[in-house]
Amino acid sequence: MKPNNITLWVGVIFAIAGFGMLILSGFLFVSSQKFVRNSIAASGTVTGLARQTNTNHGTTSYTYSPEVSFTDKNGNEHSFVSNTSSNPPAYRAGDIIKILYNPQNSQDAKIDSFFELWGGVMIFSLLGIVFFLVGTSISIWFIKRFAKNKWLKSNGQAVEAIVQSVGINDQVKYNGRSPYVITSQWVHPSSNSAYIFKSDNTWINPEEYIKPGDKIKVIIDPNNPKKYFVDISFLPVVKN
Repeated sequence: MKPNNITLWVGVIFAIAGFGMLILSGFLFVSSQKFVRNSIAASGTVTGLARQTNTNHGTTSYTYSPEVSFTDKNGNEHSFVSNTSSNPPAYRAGDIIKILYNPQNSQDAKIDSFFELWGGVMIFSLLGIVFFLVGTSISIWFIKRFAKNKWLKSNGQAVEAIVQSVGINDQVKYNGRSPYVITSQWVHPSSNSAYIFKSDNTWINPEEYIKPGDKIKVIIDPNNPKKYFVDISFLPVVKN
């Protein structure tokens, strides 16, 4: 994968991941809806709290899931541990709560609360929407930029801009490194208006091939110099 194409791949991966999350949220919604429709309500008693251990970047934290016992319609006693946990705990031992259970399989039981029943649907739906929109936006931006550069190569006007600086784009990281960006300036001969041009990211250090004060070719839209691309084809191509 070429580093300059990472942006496109990130967008595609985000969009695919978001779409997958939306599909998963759909399955969860159908499953929860079916469970609620076919379940029987009963009263349950919180008998204890099951501690869940969570480790993140070397830090350990704990959340607590309620352990619930209930009696089904046939008088048989059952118990289950909630799929959701929190800290501080949402319930205390001895609390009487409403539960739902599957009459065909009494071990299939859940606390009758919005988050217990629909929390997974809500989380994956929100994450799916965010990932899909971000990924799609990145992909569209990259494709539009590619189309713009292709149009400029065929219809644009080449001008010579003066290199102002060679800097590092520290907003981008890849394998612990940041790419370089060449900033240049060009003055329109008719309007005497100055335009600042920034090159695409490059992983080759341009300072070995160009320095401030040198001239660099920029392809502009003659009717709108704000549409441009800086020609850095003189730099070597990264092969690894």
